[in-house]
This record gives sequence, structure tokens and C-alpha cells, in this order.
Amino acid sequence: MKSQKIKIFQTRNPEIVKSLVSGLRKFENKFDADMRSDEESVEKQIEWMKRKLQSESTFLFVAIRENEKQNTIGYVFGWIERRNKNYWKLTRFGYVAELFVKEEFRGMGVGRTLLEKAEKWFAEKRITKIFLDVEAENPALNFYKKLGYRELELRMVKEISYS
Repeated sequence: MKSQKIKIFQTRNPEIVKSLVSGLRKFENKFDADMRSDEESVEKQIEWMKRKLQSESTFLFVAIRENEKQNTIGYVFGWIERRNKNYWKLTRFGYVAELFVKEEFRGMGVGRTLLEKAEKWFAEKRITKIFLDVEAENPALNFYKKLGYRELELRMVKEISYS
């Protein structure tokens, strides 16, 4: 990560990524106009994250610049999912719900390092498959492909009008 002194750590307090959650919401809104990015929705997201983080099956890794006031520059949030063994062979898998890096720090390896930290966390929990969702027009799609993720499903949408 170049000469920047960047540290990655795990936390159970999503308050420290509140401004990044807001940034992620605004960024995602470019690709999905239905995504709310107002202050109330961010507050509710933080409260939901707090509840999720009470489980040992959930993680939040944060990237910070050491010795800086506005030092939080990225985060990754995810958990272990379980699904019905009567339908699926694989009943436990990892899910990366959110990965965000401030724009000025993209391309410096921060996102890669955060995702690798999440992958290591999953591996320690004996998880062999990780899923994530990304909007079709999000340039991060290429980032994920470079790191070995592949497209599995395609979700389609059509807007209709009614009378």
C-alpha cells in the first residue's frame, strides 16, 4: 500500500465507519436510484450493523491511516450465512455485504487488503466459498474479477407503470 502507513483492524463498533457507510450509499445510488442515502437510512444501517456484530459469525474490518485526524479510509463487513441442508450441498458460506474505500485511496491496494483480511477470517472459520453482490454497472466488478471472483447469477429488473 505504497508509503502510506495504513493499518487494518477488526472492531465491533460500526460508528467509526459511519461516514464511509454514507459514502457507500451515495456511491451505490449512482447504480441503483432506489438506494436510500439520507442520514436516517445511514443511522438505521449503523444500528443494524451493531445488532449483526453481536454475533461471532460477523466481522467488520476497518482500514485507517495512522497519525491522521480523518483516518478511516475503508471497511469490509460480512458474515457467515447458513442455508437449508435439504436443498443445498454447501450449507455454510461467507458473505461480504459491504466493501468501501474512499475514492482518493482507491488503486492503492486498500480494498484488496481488506478483502484478503475477510477471506482469511472466513478461512479460519473453515468457510470454503464466499459470495458478494455488486451492481452490474459498478466499476468494482472488474476489481472483484481480478481477485478471483466470478459471476454466478444475474438479477434482472424491469420498471413497469400501472394505472
